[in-house]
Amino acid sequence: MDPATASIVSVLAAGAAAIGKGIAGEAAKDAYKSLKSWLVGRREDTGAAIALLERDPASGAKQAVLAEEVAPLAAEAELRRLVAALSAAIAGQAEKQDEVAALIDLGSLRAAGNFELTDSQALGAVLRVRGDATFEKDVKLSGLSNRPERGAKKND
Repeated sequence: MDPATASIVSVLAAGAAAIGKGIAGEAAKDAYKSLKSWLVGRREDTGAAIALLERDPASGAKQAVLAEEVAPLAAEAELRRLVAALSAAIAGQAEKQDEVAALIDLGSLRAAGNFELTDSQALGAVLRVRGDATFEKDVKLSGLSNRPERGAKKND
């Protein structure tokens, strides 16, 4: 997966995860809806790929299906603008919350080889990159989860 497509898919997955967990703010929901609508308007089959991703945003297989659909559009300026808007909305939301520090918190990330993060659990974000992230080869994220803080009530 090329870096531009990986970025698009990872931002969509983050948006889908935040919405699915009920933690997305209105700005993130609106930006996600705008991005999704634009993609579906450009490539009809993208809607089915996004629906699969929404069921399991962490699934590498579902991310790969979506990557096939968005790759032909990756160079389009409007797509880059919409992805940046969603990314900023998610980042702004995270900054507003008093969240637990990420398991891995980096100023920037450049992965010249393959990047893989698997089987990790954290109270807050598993991986946070505050600056630019560049992936020159494959990106694989699997088995990532959040666990409730000690003493937090579980929903029945």
